[in-house]
Amino acid sequence: EGDAITYTLKENSNDAVQYTFTSEGDMAQMTFETDYSSAGEYVWEVEVEDALGNKSTNEVVLKVLDKNRAPVFNTEYEIIELNIADPNAGYVVHPGEMFSDPDGDSFNVLAGNYTPDIVDLTFGNYTIGITPLKEGTAFLVFGADDGKEDGFTVVGVYVIIINDPSAVPDGIGGEINIGVGEMEVSPNPVLDSHANVNFMLNERGNVTIELFDIMGRPVAAQRANKMGAGFNQQQVNVSNLSTGVYIVRILVDGKFFASEKIIID
Repeated sequence: EGDAITYTLKENSNDAVQYTFTSEGDMAQMTFETDYSSAGEYVWEVEVEDALGNKSTNEVVLKVLDKNRAPVFNTEYEIIELNIADPNAGYVVHPGEMFSDPDGDSFNVLAGNYTPDIVDLTFGNYTIGITPLKEGTAFLVFGADDGKEDGFTVVGVYVIIINDPSAVPDGIGGEINIGVGEMEVSPNPVLDSHANVNFMLNERGNVTIELFDIMGRPVAAQRANKMGAGFNQQQVNVSNLSTGVYIVRILVDGKFFASEKIIID
């Protein structure tokens, strides 16, 4: 009794957990720091020796739980600015662009519109659409839930609507300058029964053109013959579609190539 005791931490390979070990007299302390990549069970061996040279070995067992993390909001969408003077002022975003889950969990997205007089909010499985109605600042609320403990995130988004014709980009229906992997629909908005889908290909391929409504539901598809490398143009019949915002998507040899929002007026 009263004799000094020596504690020694044996070498180990538990690098996934950061720790410190201190020993002084008959007291020893271990401090652990874990993160979300440290889930699992870890064992450290501690050797104890008294003043007479008697030794014993004990195990320190640490169990790190795999705690769930909530979906993370992409702050790029905290403030959205739209110009109601622009015929293409409608805004479309995929829920998977607005939120991501750090644990790779699937999640559901919810949406609410507190200012329906300023913007129209449409929400589907594949797209979120925001259409300006008048000048002002709109407030929207979005939430994401992965269905697990502490897995809910809710955020507010401001949509600033201006009316500035001088800020509308030129070239609707004008000169087309498209790079590979890009597309353009002209005219946009579409004023009659047909729209021209323009795109560039690196090499020949089978091209499919698909149309979706703002809720992400397919409304039309057009399969073209094999098309050559370089500039291509396909005419799409939209005469049976009602006015509104749509998404045109191009697949080349069955793989996604590009997409573009259009307005049918």
